[in-house]
Amino acid sequence: MFRRHLRLVVALGAALVALAATVASPASAQVPTARVRMAHFSPDAPPTDVYITGFDGSQHLVLPGLGYGQVSEYLPLEAGDYTFSMRPAGASIDTTAVVTSSAHIEADAAYTFEALGQLSSITSTVLDDDLSSPPAGQARVRVIQAAASTPLVDVNVQTGQVLANQAAFASATGYAPVPAGSINVELSAAVSDTPTVEQLDLDAGTVNSLVVLDGTAGHPLRLVKVVDATGMGAAGSTQALPSGGIQTGGGGSAPHPGSAPMVPLAAVVGFLALMVPTTIVATRRIRAI
Repeated sequence: MFRRHLRLVVALGAALVALAATVASPASAQVPTARVRMAHFSPDAPPTDVYITGFDGSQHLVLPGLGYGQVSEYLPLEAGDYTFSMRPAGASIDTTAVVTSSAHIEADAAYTFEALGQLSSITSTVLDDDLSSPPAGQARVRVIQAAASTPLVDVNVQTGQVLANQAAFASATGYAPVPAGSINVELSAAVSDTPTVEQLDLDAGTVNSLVVLDGTAGHPLRLVKVVDATGMGAAGSTQALPSGGIQTGGGGSAPHPGSAPMVPLAAVVGFLALMVPTTIVATRRIRAI
């Protein structure tokens, strides 16, 4: 009897491994998928657990403990309509969500769902992510203005290139090519008489988001680099997603956390099996300005 059960367990395990490999392999994927990630940019909101609704209307935990300044890695989702909810980390599923986002997801596209603003007025948006390659020897960057304390921000490379001009809170610029290597980026805003200067290293062939976050009293703004995609290639080609942790940081009195935990493949496989597109009113979508 024990051996029979053991053979059953081994066979079941092999079947799950084969299923995981099928889901993970783009060549063998049966359904076109989108790439979706979550971002926590609310300075006084607690770490959150991210839920996504299923076909039966129930909610499924897909990302635990996302903290301020953190961006998850991309998750594969079948094209359709989804609702994303964030609750305080460890809270019951019955707890009222801190913020909820709903949007239609297109196949073969990439998106960032972000929660931003003070907790008392927290809001959410969905960004369209363009992961196409930059020209040879360059990187591509955009600016996400997520500093709740700053209505308008200018972001410039100190050598002269303008990345964002009077960027309003909760906005995002389009991606722009910049020379790869080490650059000094200057942030200017009315909240400070002294510009904030951040040194960033941009690898050739990468696509990056530069996120403006709230800082401390002496340094009211911070700039965090998030690597959206990596790899060399001709302009317009599809980029490889980051295989390791995403570079992030906290602001204000928050610690400087590392990347958010990647959802285990087994959880993704189980979750995708439950998902069927439903009709949902779309949240506000921020496209490049």
